[in-house]
Amino acid sequence: MNLLDLLDYVDKNPKDYEKRWSLAKKLYQNKDYVLALEHLTVLKNEWESYINVYRFLSATLYRLGKYDEAIKELKKAIEIWEKEPGLYEQLGRALITAGKFEEAKEVYEKLSKICPEHRWASIAVEKLKKFLDKKTVKNTPFPFTFSSDFDLLPETELNVKGKGVFLTVFLSR
Repeated sequence: MNLLDLLDYVDKNPKDYEKRWSLAKKLYQNKDYVLALEHLTVLKNEWESYINVYRFLSATLYRLGKYDEAIKELKKAIEIWEKEPGLYEQLGRALITAGKFEEAKEVYEKLSKICPEHRWASIAVEKLKKFLDKKTVKNTPFPFTFSSDFDLLPETELNVKGKGVFLTVFLSR
């Protein structure tokens, strides 16, 4: 079904959550985050607990600049799926974007414990520790580089290098 057909179908069949889920994903892919958010909220509230609904909901909130709401949803999801590494990755990224660096460090430390073989959680912890140490020494902005394979960032901030995605965020106090 194309997007318009899905919109029409879900409007006429609001309890068909499988189709609503398909619609929400298509809306997200088409960058219609406001409408995607509407459908993802319905799914979260009315459908069975499904990890990807929380992940898409959080990513949509993030894309809309609602970082605190995205963080809140990710924390709820972690209460349900406490051993799911992807949720911690997403939460860490949202916390960094929201400027909550100490909390992000704690999230990546927990991710390192849950998944010791994780490719970059321990690197994130070290970078955040260094950043937090420098933050107390200097009062000037400096670059902080962070890598992830999870694309939760706005496209304008992405710089693909090799297989990972690298982001330089210029932080100021």
